[in-house]
Amino acid sequence: MTTYGFDSGSFVRKPAAVIRSERNALMQSAIGGDLNIASTSPEGNLIGGESERESLIWELMEAVFKSQWIDTATGASLDNAVAYLGIGRIEARYSTANLTLASIETGSATFIPALSQIQQSGTDALWETLLDVTIPAATNVISGTVTDIVFQAGNTIRYTFDAGFSGVSIGDVLFIDGATFATNNNLFSISAVGADYVDVENLNRLDGTADETTVSLAGIITDGLITVSGQTTTRGLFAATQNAIDTISNPVSGWDFVSNFSEAETGRNTETDSELRTRAKNATSSSQGGTLEGIKARLLAVESVTYVAMRGNSTSAVDGNGLPANSIEAVILGGDDQELFDLLYLVKGAGIATFGTTAGTAVDDFGVSKPVYFSRPTEVPIYFIVNLTTDANYTATGDADVQAAMVLYGSTLINGDDILNYKFIDAIASIPGILTIEILQKISDPPTASTNISIAANEIAIVTIGNITVNS
Repeated sequence: MTTYGFDSGSFVRKPAAVIRSERNALMQSAIGGDLNIASTSPEGNLIGGESERESLIWELMEAVFKSQWIDTATGASLDNAVAYLGIGRIEARYSTANLTLASIETGSATFIPALSQIQQSGTDALWETLLDVTIPAATNVISGTVTDIVFQAGNTIRYTFDAGFSGVSIGDVLFIDGATFATNNNLFSISAVGADYVDVENLNRLDGTADETTVSLAGIITDGLITVSGQTTTRGLFAATQNAIDTISNPVSGWDFVSNFSEAETGRNTETDSELRTRAKNATSSSQGGTLEGIKARLLAVESVTYVAMRGNSTSAVDGNGLPANSIEAVILGGDDQELFDLLYLVKGAGIATFGTTAGTAVDDFGVSKPVYFSRPTEVPIYFIVNLTTDANYTATGDADVQAAMVLYGSTLINGDDILNYKFIDAIASIPGILTIEILQKISDPPTASTNISIAANEIAIVTIGNITVNS
């Protein structure tokens, strides 16, 4: 017979069906065996209501019991449980970007108040400026006709005008709209100037496939610009490639253009219960003192550290991995260098040397600087081409949704995780309107095969929107 409640260090909740059965029997024993206890009868309804109330009490008792254990606590109870270890849940963070604001106003400067909003047209994400800034009045504004857009090398694209111009400098900006290929439109920083052309850096173009020649497009060059820090209006995992933050949401007279010339720093969502449990369990191993697992746990407790791998050599000679005698190597992703130097020196153990490719110092109790080393994993950018067939359910933001889903999955990869083709297919398979999927992947551009990619233990794969081309 099952014993419900607290017994021998565990708690067993009484199920709702058992509660209902017990109350049925109690009512019939008190009033008579012929009592109608069907759920549709007045008596049955009364029993049902009382059974539900009792069941909720049992659920509450179970939740209270589980709230003290990291493995079973959830939500605020889990926060309380891990607080005894001196750690807390990592909160969601804003995505951040440097935003360039430009004006063609030559008569006066343009004041832009903090919290002015800009929309990311591909995803509808909202961004805002963080400071009051003033766009200086432009001293040289050129409006002309662009006749050719031609790839040069790397990410350099040349825009040739139908006539010469003067007074343009490197660092001025070019705005163009109406090109056939969307990657040729937007606001760009000028990197070189010729008699009738300007070169710009366009991170969204890597080759000549989007070249446009013998065209007639309006192009505007201005030197009225300023750059300001910005962030998303809400916290979370918002990615933005170059030129993705492109639409002024609350217009200000004299503020004509906006863009981000570099990829945004993607934020993060609030740490999940599962992630917090894992981090808390790693933290408990720090009680092992100077062991590799203990050191790893202390490093992982640094908020911005996302991965740690440890190697050690306890022999008196250099080992097969190249570690010197009596030394350790920490391979760390994330975290501030100096904070990690200080912590490593504190937890490494007396008489143990550190080894790695990143060098620094920590100050001991006597004020003497001591050398400390650790290694950073080699980041391996992965390039993708996603070929899709779709139907009418595939929305206008479908391509951006595919890129975002792949980046989200990529953010879960850690050191040594291989690029498995089917995992990325799974990541986008539920997006509405997709009929068939082919993903080509490679560590160089352009990718030509769907073969899985091996990632070494000291490497980590990096997946960014700018390296994902979607053909739908």
